[in-house]
Amino acid sequence: QHDDLELLALDADWHANRDWSTTLRRVQRCSMAHDAEPKHRVRAGVIALKLATSLGQTPTMQAIYSDLMPVLGDETVDPADRLMFEMIFNAVCGSADACIKAAEELLAGVGEIPELQRLCIAVNCASALFRAGAVSKAEHAYGATFVRALELGASAIAVETCTKVAATYLDVNDIGSAEVWTRRNLALSASVPNAGDRQVLRFALARIELHKGNSAAADHLLYNEGKPLWDDPVDVFRAAALATKLRIELASGDINRVADLVALLAPLSDRLRRMGSQDFETLSLFCGLRAAGELGKADRLLTVYMKDERRDLLPLSAEIAAEIAGIAERATGSERDEA
Repeated sequence: QHDDLELLALDADWHANRDWSTTLRRVQRCSMAHDAEPKHRVRAGVIALKLATSLGQTPTMQAIYSDLMPVLGDETVDPADRLMFEMIFNAVCGSADACIKAAEELLAGVGEIPELQRLCIAVNCASALFRAGAVSKAEHAYGATFVRALELGASAIAVETCTKVAATYLDVNDIGSAEVWTRRNLALSASVPNAGDRQVLRFALARIELHKGNSAAADHLLYNEGKPLWDDPVDVFRAAALATKLRIELASGDINRVADLVALLAPLSDRLRRMGSQDFETLSLFCGLRAAGELGKADRLLTVYMKDERRDLLPLSAEIAAEIAGIAERATGSERDEA
């Protein structure tokens, strides 16, 4: 029987294990159950979109959206669920304007939502707003949510906010801001059992150490109890770990290891580049290809990414902008040589 208890169990399963592909299939059985109430299907659809995003499954997201479009306007569907569904889909696959509109409506408050639930929703809204290029609105939402969570003693929500904010700043290579929020995360996490996603926290700390030139410290953070983080079954996490490890090996000059990591990261990158928040991973792959001697392939990768694949409406980091300028210079020089 399809009911709220079923979705609570699936949500708990999602957060308790890393086999998200299996969880996604189970959630889709709810979202695609035409004998279930529309409100149940749309609520399941929200969970399914979140899972599909992390797994790099754009076609699955599009199929979920198409299947639920006819029932989104049903009077039984919770307005907050409908807006969340629209926001997530448009953040990854659709219109930035539609994403911003849905996020702003959610932040304005829809229906009788308990305050702690509203704070959780606000964290997701801020992340979506950042992806859609509404940076000042996103930063305001993050800050207000963090402050209110602390006021209410909702430490777990405050930790989740820190995790999301740090990841957001890492996406645009703002390491200084990412470190501020990561340090807040660490300070709060000590008093919160099982606080947040520790995997994401390790990524953030590794990126910060790598930026400081502490390759050994960064490398250490990429192993959890001896297990490399790039063994994670979730695509976005595996790609982030591989990209960071690739940067470490580039600094060490181990070209054989670089080539191995490029081979692992390339197919993941192919699936994820069009989904947003992939500047660091794409640039890492570009640098790895160049180090491995595949100069033309590297330049084509970054050129196509900037022209056709990059969804983010945020300014480019100085690092990636410099590489784009280098590609343009090489192309100009090649044209002069031919002339």
